[in-house]
Amino acid sequence: MRLAWILLGSSLCTTVLLYIEMSRRDTLMGIVFTLLIIVLVREHLSARWWYSAFFEAWLGATFFLANWLRISSGRDSVSAYAIFGPGFLLMALFQIVRHFAVRHPNDSAQN
Repeated sequence: MRLAWILLGSSLCTTVLLYIEMSRRDTLMGIVFTLLIIVLVREHLSARWWYSAFFEAWLGATFFLANWLRISSGRDSVSAYAIFGPGFLLMALFQIVRHFAVRHPNDSAQN
């Protein structure tokens, strides 16, 4: 059930940001809605180790896509999109590397 909340939150973030950018509405409103969704989904991210990495990677790709939509339509880039896109992707990569770099006590017993 927690994965369903993560998927719902991810798709809502993408839908809100892309709708805001395609309809040329206020970018701040999209960022506020995205932060609200992140706060609502945050409690479900700790259920499995890869939930937060998945959600962060999804958000990073969404911010990249929203920034690309702005630039391709002839508008200026939004600094929040340009910073948070790579930032979320780096956080997701860090989560993955940290998970596989840390030796778990059960791993030595299995070898």
